[in-house]
Amino acid sequence: TVVFENRVAENLIGLIAGYFNAKAVDEKTSPLAGKLGQKVFSSELTLTDDPFYKNGAACRPFDDEGYASLKTTLVDGGRVNSFLTNSVLARKMKLAHTASADRAPSTDLSVSPTNLIVKPGKQTAEALLGADSKVILVTEILGTAGFRGTSGDFSIPIEGHMYENGKRGSPLKDFLMSGNILQLLGSIEAVGNDALPPLGNIVCPSLLVRDLNIAGKA
Repeated sequence: TVVFENRVAENLIGLIAGYFNAKAVDEKTSPLAGKLGQKVFSSELTLTDDPFYKNGAACRPFDDEGYASLKTTLVDGGRVNSFLTNSVLARKMKLAHTASADRAPSTDLSVSPTNLIVKPGKQTAEALLGADSKVILVTEILGTAGFRGTSGDFSIPIEGHMYENGKRGSPLKDFLMSGNILQLLGSIEAVGNDALPPLGNIVCPSLLVRDLNIAGKA
């Protein structure tokens, strides 16, 4: 049983941010290609792209084509609800136009998310850590070089602590977690209520996951 601390959980959501880019879906470099309307994630997960979230770093009233920004639910109770589009991709792919155009002066028209917000649950972080007799709390991801975006497979070094019966025990260093990001986010059993003010454009509480491969020695 693993709990990803809120800041670490933000990093996990960041790994899939590009999967909702309609351009990546169209080019089939996103693992979510062909999965619109399907239940890919845990029923506990609802993810929204919110350009109006005032504490986020990616607020904007308009996209880079000049269209008024829209709040878009990307994942609704685990189901892939929408992809992020600009006007060109919306017409080409017959998708809803989400006003997510992004373009720099020297680049072609693309798509980018704004603030990605995970809907909080009702459980405290303490309740998550007491969910099982032994729980690993992941407090840091030591780089994501082992993440393969096109497949979602990962092998990533982590640090944290072992909790036994809800009480903090030994620290964990030089540990490795491996698996697939879609399977990981599909196995979320609980979402905490402890989201922090964002350091960037992602807001996510702590997440409880079971059946994740963790290797190392305390």
